[in-house]
Order: sequence, then structure tokens, then C-alpha cells
Amino acid sequence: MSYKDEYSNRKSYGNESEEVFKKFCRDEKIDYTSFGVEPYLEVNDITYKHPEYYGMDNRLKKQPDYIIKWKEEFKFIECKASGVDENMEYVLRLKEQDINGYSYWNIFNPVIIFISYNFNKSYILISLHTIIAEMKKVEQKKYKNNNQKYRTIYINELLKHNIK
Repeated sequence: MSYKDEYSNRKSYGNESEEVFKKFCRDEKIDYTSFGVEPYLEVNDITYKHPEYYGMDNRLKKQPDYIIKWKEEFKFIECKASGVDENMEYVLRLKEQDINGYSYWNIFNPVIIFISYNFNKSYILISLHTIIAEMKKVEQKKYKNNNQKYRTIYINELLKHNIK
């Protein structure tokens, strides 16, 4: 999976990372609750675009996916799926706009980024603070289709900081 793939394919792959997270919670006997607003509404297996989503404040659009109680503390969880670069190394591409939105929620409870990689066979959990520190170490780039700023972090670098 690459950032060059169609958004609909990347989004479905990202949804798979949420399934990996749910399995992690079941295995660890952690209760989870959905959190946040999505750009679509699902009613009886029919998906509708949420008409007001794109006009919302970024802090509302960039809410974490879940909230859990883990290690005696409530934590927000944002699920991300890694891709691979041109050398077939696992990487995580993060839009700065997204990270800025998650930073707002970090004020209330710690935000943990749950990253599935190895085609959803493996995962790591990284604090938002660590993600931000690692992002500062790498070059900022822009997506050609929308000019959004992003940074690419190698999963091998993040494995050093796994909090699981």
C-alpha cells in the first residue's frame, strides 16, 4: 500500500488497522469505545456523505478513533496503517494537519497512535509526543494533489518507542 494508491483503497486499508486494534483490545481484555466524527454516516449498510463535515473546525474533524482505559488511565487511540516506500520498507506518512488536530485532544487524555504494519500482521503503539518528536527529525513534504504537508517516518525507527 502506497500513498500513490487511490484514497478509497487507502481508506479501506486504514479501516483494517481499526480491526487490528479491536483484536488487540479483545486479546488484552481492554474495553474500547468509538470516539470522533467521520465524514460519512452509515445507516442500514448505506453510506452517506456527512454534509457538514468539511465545514467543521479541524479539532472536531481530527478527533481520535477510540477511547480506552489502559494501565489505569483513559487514553485516546488513533489508528493508522503503514505503507511501504519504493524500497519496500514499512513507513508511516502523517499529515501535519492531522497531528495538530490530535494534539488538541492530548490536553484531555494522552493520545496513542496505534500503527498496524506488515500488511496488518503486526502493530505498535506510540505516544503522540514521540510521534511529534520523530516527525521533527524528518523532511517535510507536500502531497501533489492537495498541497497538504506530511512527513514520512520509518517503522523501524518507531519500534524503539513501542509502549506495548
